[in-house]
Amino acid sequence: MHNELEKPAPLFGSDAELRPVLLAVDGVQANLAALHTSVEHAASRAALADSGADGSPGKSTALDAAFAALQDEQLRLVQSAKMASLVELVAGIAHEINNPLAFVLGHLDTALRCLSHVAEHLPEDLPDGAIHSFQRASERLNEISPGLERIRELVVKLHTFSRLGEGERKQMNVQESVESVLTMLGHRLGDGIRIETRFRPPFEIECYAGLLNQAIMSLICNALDAMAGSGVLGISAEGTGDTYTITISDTGAGIPPGLRERVFEPFFSTKPVGDGSGLGLSTSYSIARKHGGVLDLIDSESGGTSAIIRIPLNLGDHR
Repeated sequence: MHNELEKPAPLFGSDAELRPVLLAVDGVQANLAALHTSVEHAASRAALADSGADGSPGKSTALDAAFAALQDEQLRLVQSAKMASLVELVAGIAHEINNPLAFVLGHLDTALRCLSHVAEHLPEDLPDGAIHSFQRASERLNEISPGLERIRELVVKLHTFSRLGEGERKQMNVQESVESVLTMLGHRLGDGIRIETRFRPPFEIECYAGLLNQAIMSLICNALDAMAGSGVLGISAEGTGDTYTITISDTGAGIPPGLRERVFEPFFSTKPVGDGSGLGLSTSYSIARKHGGVLDLIDSESGGTSAIIRIPLNLGDHR
């Protein structure tokens, strides 16, 4: 009996779904170039003021403050550009895996149905060797299914991650964001890391999804760095009143009191030289501020540190 194989439907859309991601990358790069020019101009004006061109120390102080603010914004956009590049790469990988995966899943389902039909009509006098081979083929095909389903779940999470990279303000499912980040960081989640999560309503919030996803990923990376391969990673999210709170905790060594006030400084890092850029916490802090919220670091009840993002459920005019 011959069954014509149908073309499997893709797990998600075509190249059109990649266009918003690519446009977001282009936008970040354009903003970064424009900001770099602004920083250079501000630096030139500050240098002139410091040289006493008009003898006004007040103007020099104002220019210094403006220059520092522009530098902070440039650092944020540098991190956003890196994140946009990562998102573009992830979207491409997910798209390339999607089509052959859908093809294999479709044909596997057809093969299993055909074997099931054949099993109903096997002759009773079939040699034992043939029966053994048939059963072994059926078992192997059934064992393939869970592996392919796991790949399918990975592709869907990669796709979710890439869609969160779009820069506009929109509704975001925080649990899906966390799960996609954990998928991306799966290579760092060894047997020594236990993950505890708790998500309470509202499950979707309005935010700058790409930026908030970036902050979540950065804080989870910091927590994993602090535990050095062994400990408990706690992640919770919930709304209380008009505030939405995301908490990421670890059971690492914690932050020494003398360094707590410096951890949000750009380029400040307690890691060995070459192991970190020192931009993760400062960028996450800026992202929380962009949402009209705050990022706090406190000592965790179980030891280590808890990073807590608090943002308003109603963003209003925050930009």
